Amino acid sequence: GHHLHQPNHIIEGIKNNIPVMVIIRHPDDVIMSYKNRSPQITLWNGYYSYYLFYNRLKPYLGKIMLATFQEVTMDFKIPIKRLNKKYNLNYDYFNNSSSNNQKVFTKIESEMLQKLETTIINENMIARPSVKRKKYIYKNMESMDNSYIRSKAINVYKYYIKYLKTYLKLNNE
Repeated sequence: GHHLHQPNHIIEGIKNNIPVMVIIRHPDDVIMSYKNRSPQITLWNGYYSYYLFYNRLKPYLGKIMLATFQEVTMDFKIPIKRLNKKYNLNYDYFNNSSSNNQKVFTKIESEMLQKLETTIINENMIARPSVKRKKYIYKNMESMDNSYIRSKAINVYKYYIKYLKTYLKLNNE
Protein backbone atom coordinates (compact mmCIF):
# COMPACT_ATOMS: atom_id res chain seq x y z
CA GLY A 1 0.00 0.00 0.00
CA HIS A 2 1.12 3.57 -0.56
CA HIS A 3 -0.40 6.90 0.40
CA LEU A 4 -3.05 5.02 2.37
CA HIS A 5 -1.34 5.01 5.75
CA GLN A 6 -2.99 1.84 6.97
CA PRO A 7 -0.89 -0.08 9.50
CA ASN A 8 -2.71 -3.30 8.65
CA HIS A 9 -0.83 -3.46 5.33
CA ILE A 10 2.42 -3.50 7.29
CA ILE A 11 1.17 -5.99 9.88
CA GLU A 12 -0.08 -8.39 7.19
CA GLY A 13 3.28 -8.19 5.45
CA ILE A 14 5.02 -9.10 8.71
CA LYS A 15 2.62 -11.99 9.37
CA ASN A 16 3.30 -13.33 5.86
CA ASN A 17 7.09 -12.94 6.13
CA ILE A 18 7.17 -10.25 3.45
CA PRO A 19 10.04 -7.76 3.79
CA VAL A 20 8.58 -4.47 4.98
CA MET A 21 10.09 -1.00 4.77
CA VAL A 22 8.39 1.81 6.69
CA ILE A 23 9.38 5.36 5.87
CA ILE A 24 9.56 7.79 8.76
CA ARG A 25 9.03 11.44 7.93
CA HIS A 26 8.40 14.48 10.09
CA PRO A 27 4.64 14.83 10.64
CA ASP A 28 4.52 18.42 9.34
CA ASP A 29 5.92 17.25 6.01
CA VAL A 30 3.55 14.28 5.91
CA ILE A 31 0.56 16.48 6.62
CA MET A 32 1.63 18.90 3.91
CA SER A 33 1.72 16.01 1.43
CA TYR A 34 -1.53 14.62 2.80
CA LYS A 35 -3.29 17.97 2.37
CA ASN A 36 -1.96 18.10 -1.17
CA ARG A 37 -3.57 14.76 -2.05
CA SER A 38 -6.74 15.32 -0.02
CA PRO A 39 -7.39 19.03 0.54
CA GLN A 40 -10.71 18.31 2.25
CA ILE A 41 -8.95 16.58 5.17
CA THR A 42 -8.49 18.81 8.22
CA LEU A 43 -5.04 19.38 9.68
CA TRP A 44 -6.24 17.84 12.96
CA ASN A 45 -7.32 14.65 11.15
CA GLY A 46 -4.01 14.53 9.32
CA TYR A 47 -1.98 14.64 12.52
CA TYR A 48 -4.33 12.18 14.20
CA SER A 49 -3.98 9.72 11.29
CA TYR A 50 -0.20 10.07 11.43
CA TYR A 51 -0.18 9.38 15.17
CA LEU A 52 -2.50 6.36 14.85
CA PHE A 53 -0.46 4.85 12.03
CA TYR A 54 2.93 5.00 13.72
CA ASN A 55 1.66 4.31 17.23
CA ARG A 56 -0.07 1.12 16.01
CA LEU A 57 3.20 -0.15 14.52
CA LYS A 58 5.34 0.34 17.66
CA PRO A 59 5.02 -3.32 18.75
CA TYR A 60 6.33 -4.44 15.34
CA LEU A 61 9.42 -2.24 15.13
CA GLY A 62 11.82 -5.17 15.45
CA LYS A 63 10.22 -6.85 12.43
CA ILE A 64 10.23 -3.93 10.02
CA MET A 65 13.00 -1.99 8.36
CA LEU A 66 12.86 1.76 8.91
CA ALA A 67 14.12 4.40 6.53
CA THR A 68 13.91 8.15 6.80
CA PHE A 69 12.23 10.10 4.05
CA GLN A 70 15.52 11.90 3.47
CA GLU A 71 17.33 8.57 2.90
CA VAL A 72 14.70 7.41 0.44
CA THR A 73 14.71 10.64 -1.53
CA MET A 74 18.41 11.57 -1.33
CA ASP A 75 20.30 8.26 -1.40
CA PHE A 76 18.02 5.25 -1.83
CA LYS A 77 21.06 2.94 -1.72
CA ILE A 78 21.19 3.36 2.06
CA PRO A 79 17.75 1.90 2.86
CA ILE A 80 18.07 -0.74 0.12
CA LYS A 81 21.37 -1.94 1.64
CA ARG A 82 19.67 -2.05 5.05
CA LEU A 83 16.69 -3.94 3.60
CA ASN A 84 18.98 -6.43 1.83
CA LYS A 85 20.95 -7.02 5.03
CA LYS A 86 17.92 -7.37 7.33
CA TYR A 87 16.00 -9.77 5.08
CA ASN A 88 18.93 -11.46 3.27
CA LEU A 89 17.87 -10.04 -0.10
CA ASN A 90 19.73 -8.86 -3.17
CA TYR A 91 17.80 -5.87 -4.51
CA ASP A 92 19.61 -3.56 -6.93
CA TYR A 93 20.37 -0.02 -5.85
CA PHE A 94 18.78 3.11 -7.27
CA ASN A 95 21.26 5.82 -8.16
CA ASN A 96 19.80 9.15 -6.99
CA SER A 97 21.43 11.12 -9.78
CA SER A 98 19.80 14.25 -11.20
CA SER A 99 19.12 12.38 -14.42
CA ASN A 100 17.48 9.40 -12.71
CA ASN A 101 15.46 11.63 -10.40
CA GLN A 102 14.22 13.63 -13.39
CA LYS A 103 13.14 10.38 -15.06
CA VAL A 104 11.10 9.54 -11.95
CA PHE A 105 9.50 13.01 -11.84
CA THR A 106 8.71 12.80 -15.57
CA LYS A 107 7.02 9.44 -15.02
CA ILE A 108 5.02 10.84 -12.08
CA GLU A 109 3.89 13.78 -14.22
CA SER A 110 3.02 11.54 -17.17
CA GLU A 111 0.94 9.22 -14.98
CA MET A 112 -0.88 12.19 -13.43
CA LEU A 113 -1.69 13.69 -16.82
CA GLN A 114 -2.97 10.33 -18.04
CA LYS A 115 -5.02 9.66 -14.90
CA LEU A 116 -6.66 13.09 -14.95
CA GLU A 117 -6.96 13.09 -18.74
CA THR A 118 -5.39 16.52 -19.08
CA THR A 119 -2.30 18.15 -20.57
CA ILE A 120 -1.70 20.67 -17.77
CA ILE A 121 0.29 19.83 -14.62
CA ASN A 122 -1.55 20.91 -11.48
CA GLU A 123 1.23 22.04 -9.10
CA ASN A 124 -1.20 21.74 -6.18
CA MET A 125 -1.74 18.03 -6.79
CA ILE A 126 1.44 16.59 -8.32
CA ALA A 127 3.24 13.99 -6.17
CA ARG A 128 6.67 15.55 -6.44
CA PRO A 129 8.36 18.57 -4.82
CA SER A 130 6.60 21.88 -5.42
CA VAL A 131 7.83 25.11 -3.80
CA LYS A 132 4.55 26.90 -4.59
CA ARG A 133 2.44 24.27 -2.82
CA LYS A 134 4.80 24.00 0.14
CA LYS A 135 4.62 27.72 0.96
CA TYR A 136 0.81 27.74 0.82
CA ILE A 137 0.26 24.68 3.00
CA TYR A 138 2.92 25.55 5.60
CA LYS A 139 1.36 28.98 6.05
CA ASN A 140 -1.98 27.34 6.84
CA MET A 141 -0.36 24.86 9.24
CA GLU A 142 0.72 27.59 11.66
CA SER A 143 -2.63 27.23 13.45
CA MET A 144 -1.54 23.76 14.61
CA ASP A 145 1.77 24.85 16.19
CA ASN A 146 0.69 24.31 19.80
CA SER A 147 -1.98 21.65 19.33
CA TYR A 148 -2.12 18.52 21.46
CA ILE A 149 -2.48 16.14 18.50
CA ARG A 150 0.48 17.69 16.65
CA SER A 151 2.58 17.21 19.81
CA LYS A 152 1.56 13.54 19.96
CA ALA A 153 2.49 13.09 16.30
CA ILE A 154 5.87 14.74 16.81
CA ASN A 155 6.54 12.60 19.89
CA VAL A 156 5.85 9.37 18.01
CA TYR A 157 8.13 10.63 15.21
CA LYS A 158 10.92 11.27 17.73
CA TYR A 159 10.39 7.78 19.17
CA TYR A 160 10.92 6.24 15.72
CA ILE A 161 13.98 8.36 14.97
CA LYS A 162 15.51 7.36 18.31
CA TYR A 163 14.72 3.70 17.59
CA LEU A 164 16.30 3.93 14.14
CA LYS A 165 19.45 5.60 15.49
CA THR A 166 19.78 2.88 18.14
CA TYR A 167 19.25 0.16 15.53
CA LEU A 168 21.90 1.66 13.25
CA LYS A 169 24.37 1.96 16.13
CA LEU A 170 23.80 -1.63 17.28
CA ASN A 171 24.22 -2.91 13.71
CA ASN A 172 27.30 -0.78 12.98
CA GLU A 173 25.60 1.11 10.17
